[in-house]
Amino acid sequence: MQALRHWAFNLRRRLDDLVGGLLFLPGLILAGFVLLALATIAADANTGIGARLESLTGTGPLAPTAVRDILSAMATSTVTAVAMLFSILLVVQTLATTYSPRVLRSLIGDRTSQLTMGTLVGIVFFCFLVLQAIRDQPPFVPVLGATLATVFFLSGLALLVNFIHHISQMIQINNIVEMVARRTERAVDDLLPERVPAGTAPVTPERPTPPAGAVLIESRRSGYIQSVDLCWLQRAAAEGGVCLQVLLPVGGFATRDVALVAASPAERVTPGLASDVLSAFRLGAVRTIHQDPDFGIRLLVDVALRAISPA
Repeated sequence: MQALRHWAFNLRRRLDDLVGGLLFLPGLILAGFVLLALATIAADANTGIGARLESLTGTGPLAPTAVRDILSAMATSTVTAVAMLFSILLVVQTLATTYSPRVLRSLIGDRTSQLTMGTLVGIVFFCFLVLQAIRDQPPFVPVLGATLATVFFLSGLALLVNFIHHISQMIQINNIVEMVARRTERAVDDLLPERVPAGTAPVTPERPTPPAGAVLIESRRSGYIQSVDLCWLQRAAAEGGVCLQVLLPVGGFATRDVALVAASPAERVTPGLASDVLSAFRLGAVRTIHQDPDFGIRLLVDVALRAISPA
């Protein structure tokens, strides 16, 4: 049961890293557009739905050349929109560094930006796939695919306008502070679900001293300590009959071969126990707020120190 919880803990952290980037969610949206394009082309070719759509609209058979020109124009315009979107994101990230360079990760993980990017790139691929299906001899026009491409193109324009409005609001300092504060409060609630009475919280040194004779379990890679599975550490300590003392806090930077945990007594420390202990630590290239509310507070302090005026 504990192993399953540890697996779920690591999976949740990996999903957080994936969702917080610019590849995972846009990639899923792009894959959805590709599958939809293939399905609509197959439906046009095998079910005759395109002919029924033409009879309902009363337009008659569509000329392959005209449809090809329209789809090419829509694809070209969408590519231009994607280039503009990337330019806007770079400008926004440059402006955000005037408050604090540490907020860049939060801006990259913005859902509206990811949704808009994935949709626009997906529209481009959708138009290209429908273009490839058009034939002159014998004449074949995927009417359903061309209709959906037009609908997606108009929806993409609306998404782009919404993105511009959203990004203009998000770059304002009050919204950045609110976003960081909200994530910091969520991290504090996860770590401290119960309130601690004032004056009763223990005060510990920033870097505890390992006990004499303890075995130092060293990190095998470098990076910021993003999270620690404490339940997994408790299980490893109970099964191995050892006392484990974490030497670096969440948010600290660990270089390779630096001591992360002190284990005692030394005679009970085995290579298997050391591997179990190290598997509880999640290291990454940047700090995150998941188990590190101090990082959120540091972000807010950075913004306050760089404030242009008391307002």
